[in-house]
Amino acid sequence: MHPELFGSCRVLKVIASGPLTEVYLAEQQPLQRQVAIKALKSSISPSSPFAFTLAREAEILSSLRHDNIPRLLEFVRTDTAMWIAMELCDGFSLREVLDAAKRIEPHAAVAIAVGIARALAHIHDRGIIHCDICSTNVLLSRSGDVMLVDFGSAQAENLPSSPEPVDGQTALGSPAYMSPEQILGEPIDARSDLFSLGILLHEMLAGKRPFDDEDQRTAAHRVRHDEAAALGPELHVPRALSQVAATCLRKLPSDRYGSAAEARAALDEVASNLGAPPRKHAIASLLARARLIDRAPAALDREQPDAPALQPPRASILGATRMLLAMLGLIVGGGALIHFAFRSDIEASAAVGRGPLELNPAQPGYLRVLARPWAHVVIDGQQVETTPFAKPIPLAAGVHHVTLRHPNAPDERRVVRLAAGERVVLDVTMNVRTVSRPDASAPLPPPSSPTP
Repeated sequence: MHPELFGSCRVLKVIASGPLTEVYLAEQQPLQRQVAIKALKSSISPSSPFAFTLAREAEILSSLRHDNIPRLLEFVRTDTAMWIAMELCDGFSLREVLDAAKRIEPHAAVAIAVGIARALAHIHDRGIIHCDICSTNVLLSRSGDVMLVDFGSAQAENLPSSPEPVDGQTALGSPAYMSPEQILGEPIDARSDLFSLGILLHEMLAGKRPFDDEDQRTAAHRVRHDEAAALGPELHVPRALSQVAATCLRKLPSDRYGSAAEARAALDEVASNLGAPPRKHAIASLLARARLIDRAPAALDREQPDAPALQPPRASILGATRMLLAMLGLIVGGGALIHFAFRSDIEASAAVGRGPLELNPAQPGYLRVLARPWAHVVIDGQQVETTPFAKPIPLAAGVHHVTLRHPNAPDERRVVRLAAGERVVLDVTMNVRTVSRPDASAPLPPPSSPTP
């Protein structure tokens, strides 16, 4: 039975449970905002040496302010309980996303890895090593944010170490994601976290960790003695991205990137060469493809001033031109041109009015969209994808109105007719204004963070 209240915070549900602590979703009164509570289990006394781990985590979080790390809101210690209240990341762990999506396409994997690298650069600059970078400790919000959580195993230059585990009941860190030097108990530095980042990046791209195997050896043994599995050509991973993962995964720390900032710069260069969409879009679209959210939030488009709003077709320069042509046609040709000019807009509006687009019909046709450099894919008035993506979109047989949108290019509209089982490829080059091309490598401005 979990507590109903932590101070002014009313518990709504348990999010996670570990050997020493439990994490709750709670509502903070009277602000009525949702927060995450990490509390000592009732079986652990606040005077226990293991309570020190949570107090230490609170002290570490209090020294950090970054949009890829949840903010500490409160730390409370009483005679009978201890807890911290943190900013809530409304979304999913990377583990949940991998379980749902199996593999993550390069542009989304890069977006997630950049978020982790940004958080690591921030903590490393402050003398903190996370020591537990793994898929359960990376959260992805519904709006496309990346959060690095759980600093319970972290090392900090100005703080004493956490107590050692007792009787093997728990471990500090996740062995399958540990660096060779961490497994051996040798002194570690920031480059140990980069090895763990390399494992995560490989896992996102390949669908499994680079040292996973079916033999009887432990993951820790394979990390120490085996070379990391290669990202094969069948995965269609850009060579430059494979090299980033391989550099992070080198056995000797001196052979890896020298810092998280250096790793991030390499990832930014890959993103730029991929022509990837903005990071938040890439991540939110990933969640939509994994069926974890209904669709990428349309509000994300407002982050790009030139992006058209995601709504049914409306008046535009093209529409005005059509109207002039239609009026001329009315005078010259008795209105035949009116029907031609407005038919596609009328059909598109009718399609929007049919209700939610069915993306998993019983006998679908399949639409594959190729758009250079990238585009939001809107079908029958609803955004369903952001290119590039590998899997074709299953659609009900019939006529569909497809709009490709890029913040710095005119919309490209197509009408596609699909039969059940038919596969159609739509290949379009967007007429992008190069001078205004969005820089996918530049960080999106956080709501209120002074950090780079």
